[in-house]
Order: sequence, then structure tokens, then C-alpha cells
Amino acid sequence: SYDSTDEVRRRLLSLWNVFVFFNTYAVIDNPNLQGYKPNVDSLTITDKWLITRTNEFAKIAEKNYEAVKTCEVIAEFEKFVDELSNWYVRRSRERFWVHGETDDKTAAFATLYYVLVELSKLAAPFVPSITEQIYQNLVCSVDKNAPISVHLCDYPVADKKLIDEELNLGMETVLQISN
Repeated sequence: SYDSTDEVRRRLLSLWNVFVFFNTYAVIDNPNLQGYKPNVDSLTITDKWLITRTNEFAKIAEKNYEAVKTCEVIAEFEKFVDELSNWYVRRSRERFWVHGETDDKTAAFATLYYVLVELSKLAAPFVPSITEQIYQNLVCSVDKNAPISVHLCDYPVADKKLIDEELNLGMETVLQISN
């Protein structure tokens, strides 16, 4: 139905808007993010949570893909994008707007870059076009040695060292209360 397709469009538009937000400010500030790997010890609690959430999504996606439960992966993707857009980006916008280069601003850029690249790989099987566009813009445009397509990348495996279950449960409670 029209309502169903409009809902899908809205969900994908949220992901696209996060990418456009990142890209707009990255073009202005030009942070060096090539090869970034998260160092959770130097990140804010919201950055740590987003890294945790990304790796948890990777773990959930892998488990459900292996069980041929694509609908569960898509449901988790929708939840993740909603949290990314309506929780992380909304609460971090001012970090990107700070004049000049600061450690906090660089951490915000690096965290969002890491998440968008990983998310493009995780969602590529069921949202091939938008994830390809994100990957091309974020990775291929700066790394000539990267695979030429998101669909040629290794599928992400959750880094269990980057998953903080206690932080994730605490933030889930905060999200429920705030909603």
C-alpha cells in the first residue's frame, strides 16, 4: 500500500539525512578519518554507546542472517537508524558546529564516520543503492585502495571488545524514559 511504501521511504530518508548531515560538515571541516578505528577510552559516553550499538547491530544481523531471518535484521536496522538519527545526531549536532578543530569535534566526526561506513556494509544486502552511495562518498572518494563497491567488502563482524552491555542497557533505559 501507499502507506507502507511511504513508511519505508521515511526510514531510508532518516539514514540519508544522517549521511547528508555528516557529509555537509565533513566538507567544511575536512577531518582526516581514513583508516579510523575506535578508541573507546577517549570517547564521550554517547560516542561509546553508538560504537557499542553498531557492533551489537552487527552481532544481531549476523545471527539473524545465519538463521535466514532477514525481517529481523531489517527491524533492527530501522530501530538502529531511528536511534542514530533521533538520539545520537540530535544530541551531538553542536559538537559538529564548534568553530575550529577540537578533540571532541574530531571524535564526533570519527564516530559518525565509523558508524556510517559499517552501517553501509551491514545494510547493503537489503538496501543496496543507498548503501552503495554512502560507501562511494565516504570510502571510495578518499581511499583508492578500498574495494570499489560496498558489495565487494567483507561483511562486518561484531567486535565484541567494543560492545559494552551495561552501557547499552543503561542507554536503552534512558531512551525509553525520554520517549
